Amino acid sequence: MQIQLNNYQLQTLIRNCAEQDRDEEPGWAVDSVTLAIGDEAWHSGPGLYVIDDNVRGDGSMFLAVNKQDEDRALSVFEGKVAAGELSISLEAYEKAYEANDRKTWRMQDN
Repeated sequence: MQIQLNNYQLQTLIRNCAEQDRDEEPGWAVDSVTLAIGDEAWHSGPGLYVIDDNVRGDGSMFLAVNKQDEDRALSVFEGKVAAGELSISLEAYEKAYEANDRKTWRMQDN
């Protein structure tokens, strides 16, 4: 199987995995990731996900193909958080949202 990433996806991947601010999460570093194709059951709906191999639990981030796809996925994510379908509290979601103006998510089980 081959998975092709466009420029938008590559930039997101590099920005969130290679250029992570080490002051925010001391000791956190991405050594390796796994790409997975998610369906409707995944936190941001169907699409490509990056999974940090060092994170327990979900540890996945949706890898949108463009801004419209990112907005769609964020809407799905917010709906699932509000409905209590995810293992992240609304407070944790809001804190993550405020800390990350790029609206990309690295979820972990609470």
